[in-house]
Amino acid sequence: MSKKQAATLGASLIVSKGGASPTPAVASGSATMSPRRGVSVAGRAPAHADATKAGPLPYAKALTLKLDAARYRALKMAGLGLDLSSQEILTQALDAWLAVHPEPRR
Repeated sequence: MSKKQAATLGASLIVSKGGASPTPAVASGSATMSPRRGVSVAGRAPAHADATKAGPLPYAKALTLKLDAARYRALKMAGLGLDLSSQEILTQALDAWLAVHPEPRR
């Protein structure tokens, strides 16, 4: 066990909503997060390749997807291996499916 004293929790840790900011790295060897990168689906670049560099995409609707345990685990493991979020994987998969199945004419 470490003999270091834990920092005390105090009022200085409380910040108004929207006022929080990241702290600078403490040591030069500290871990840093790598940016997410798009991957190609079926040989084509993701439709939102530019957005992955700029930040999250704006969205118009939210959707709930219910998965069985095996599919959920496979999705999470794929995300870890590809350094992609579930949202990014599912959006790329939907884009690829929509490219093959165009919207029916009415």
